[in-house]
Amino acid sequence: MKFTLFAPMALLLPAVTALTATEIKLNDAEFVRAFVVGSIERTCSETDCGYHSVYSCQCDEKCESYSNCCSDYGEFCSATSCRVRDCGDYDPQYYCQCDDACQSNKNCCADYEASCTTHKRTCARTACDYRSTEACQCDENCETYGNCCEDYEKSCSGQRTCAATSCDYDPSYKCQCDDKCAFNDNCCEDYDQTCSDQRTCADTSCDYDTNYKCQCDENCETYGNCCEDYEKACAGKRTCAATSCDYDTSYSCQCDENCENYENCCEDYRSVCQHSGDRTCADTSCDYDTTYDCQCDENCETYANCCEDYKSACQHSGDRKCANTSCDYDTTYDCQCDENCNAYGNCCDDYESACAGKRTCASTACDYDPSFNCQCDDECEDHENCCDDYKSVCDHE
Repeated sequence: MKFTLFAPMALLLPAVTALTATEIKLNDAEFVRAFVVGSIERTCSETDCGYHSVYSCQCDEKCESYSNCCSDYGEFCSATSCRVRDCGDYDPQYYCQCDDACQSNKNCCADYEASCTTHKRTCARTACDYRSTEACQCDENCETYGNCCEDYEKSCSGQRTCAATSCDYDPSYKCQCDDKCAFNDNCCEDYDQTCSDQRTCADTSCDYDTNYKCQCDENCETYGNCCEDYEKACAGKRTCAATSCDYDTSYSCQCDENCENYENCCEDYRSVCQHSGDRTCADTSCDYDTTYDCQCDENCETYANCCEDYKSACQHSGDRKCANTSCDYDTTYDCQCDENCNAYGNCCDDYESACAGKRTCASTACDYDPSFNCQCDDECEDHENCCDDYKSVCDHE
């Protein structure tokens, strides 16, 4: 039967231009009647999960609030349907579940069998093995055959570590880091090192750390959960005076020269291991010593940390005699006797006579004399520093 629309009814057509006759599967007469009485018998499975004003029942998320959901809304569009959720995931906000454990827990959603059992396997919820009844696989050969389940890399390739994640249960992984993993025999490889009672305060810190069962903070004694080395490492009992001015891994505070850089010095470090600036070079040595603030070595002037008596104790005045010392460079003197002194303009007064190569073996002796540059001993040829007359006077071979 052909039905003719009246003009007023035609005005309603723009409101439904998004819906075609195929979508609602109605003949002309029924289509017009829908506008008059609003009685189209819609199903969510034949349309979509949205709101459309031409229907009396709805499939959108607000239909439950307005009590106008279509009869199949719960199966096809509700969050209680596995069809619109991810199979394999547990979601505590819903009373029914779509994960692989729902059957044993007897809380599967109504469409779980139809929506999840044939194509939504996850390795985390089953096992890292081959199962002929499943479309995707979790065994070591799945990459070769190109049929790995979606979570294979994360759950079965052995890449999870407690250190990189957390000491908690995470269903997306096969191995676990929570305190029940030992009982369930599914602990990750680094569980003992990262999350168990084997923590040591010396290797971590004297703080509370949720990644560990035993603690190293000041409240652990109150709660009875101190790590074994808490007393030694964190109870503040180490003193440099009672131990030594060294680094000791069994303690949290240190007494070595680097402790100030790492901000972990024991309380008495300065008084015991770092002497005050009243050091004298004469009473100690002309060397660098980390236990003092001022220094007596040759670099102290560069770093502006010389002790007060550095010049008098460690740096001799210019009256040095090369003949009485040696023909070498010596940082404790102002003038020098080495071969470079002329270039630097700091030669001692007797450098020319004592060290400038005027020595003769005939006028001295056939031996080594550090006050001269050239030598007359039997090793001078090896060192290439023989005096000119060495062969004629001393080499009798």
